[in-house]
Amino acid sequence: MEYHLSTLRNGITVLKVPKSDSESVSVNFFVKIGSRDEMPKIRGISHFLEHLLFKGTKRYPTAKILSTTVEAIGADYNAATSKEYTVFYIKAAKTHLPLIFDVLCDMLLHPILNPEEIEREKGVIIEEMNMYRDTPMRYVGELLEEQMWPNSDIGAQIIGDEKTVNGISKTDITNYLASQYINRNLILAIAGKYNDHELDKLIDKYWRRGIDGPTLAATPAPKKALTAPVRVHSKKTEQAHMALGFYSFDYNHPENFVLDVLSNIMGGGMSSRLFSEIRERRGLAYYVRMGTSHYLDCGVTGITAGLRLGKVEEALDVASRELRKIKKTLVAGKELKKAKENMKGRMTLALEDNEARLEWYLEQTAFHKKTLSPAAAFRRIDAVTPRQIQALAKRLFRRDNMKLALIGPYQGRERAFSKLLKF
Repeated sequence: MEYHLSTLRNGITVLKVPKSDSESVSVNFFVKIGSRDEMPKIRGISHFLEHLLFKGTKRYPTAKILSTTVEAIGADYNAATSKEYTVFYIKAAKTHLPLIFDVLCDMLLHPILNPEEIEREKGVIIEEMNMYRDTPMRYVGELLEEQMWPNSDIGAQIIGDEKTVNGISKTDITNYLASQYINRNLILAIAGKYNDHELDKLIDKYWRRGIDGPTLAATPAPKKALTAPVRVHSKKTEQAHMALGFYSFDYNHPENFVLDVLSNIMGGGMSSRLFSEIRERRGLAYYVRMGTSHYLDCGVTGITAGLRLGKVEEALDVASRELRKIKKTLVAGKELKKAKENMKGRMTLALEDNEARLEWYLEQTAFHKKTLSPAAAFRRIDAVTPRQIQALAKRLFRRDNMKLALIGPYQGRERAFSKLLKF
């Protein structure tokens, strides 16, 4: 899979992932800044800025004009904020590359940041907070990371809270934009079919100078919390939602492929151990899965599930039993082969898509010390052994390495749930 990586003289990184048989082109402007880079008093400003850049620019002065321009060509466009990056993208037919490049560049370089829009958008974001709180399947993961890294930048919620969002001023936003959206934090990423000479001319036209600024100190690595192992968010619900998390690895840890195979075996699909035992055999849950979130200096590997209200204890007992089992008994060759082929097959299918190809190299460009091709990743997967899986499971699945978050009508039940976690 072809890709080209370069750095402009001003420090901006350019990533190109061409696909000659595509009829579309995707342009992503990726900023290596997220919620963990914020001061506590302006928590949520990265996400707030993501919203505001769609509210009008020098060339597209209102949200209506900007959205109409993009939608008039049938483009797909959006943005997202995480704890360590913010990304803006537009995908359109290949003939519209100059237009979508112009829109995205104007959003980053010449946003209007109208004070009336800023105040109005605060209400939108607070309603977004309420939506997330009323979506326990999503919210339980945020509660878990708060419990794992309390009072830290990485544990704080991306969206902030009502107090911090309402307190953000236009001055806060302009200062944050000027200090963080700078050349060294920016990756211009393009995938699909495009004329390389035309693209280089566009990059030079808009980004010859860019936005220069000093590199700020990185936020400190979070430490394991000494808080209670179980957190209950008591709420009247029709379904319980749990997230059982284990402190794991950053983006560049040498055992990440072992961890990925382990996670696939435990909760990577409908034939995985946890899905089979918790849903298929006992009917305790609708969804149950296992996966990992990596960060620059830490990570969490978690089991998440949506459970019948009266069956949380049984589900925790079954999950604990399966965790003990993989620590005690080597994975059989047949099961290991299935997990590896499942992972490689999913990756192969995903990488047929332009955006997935771009994301494959974009994450590595931003956060990894070494860039792997899909073929190299497949070799790393194939090299994983049963003893590596067992050794890693023994290190990860321990009571002193875990936190549990639960949403449901369980006030005061923390100790009872904690007693069931026997690894």
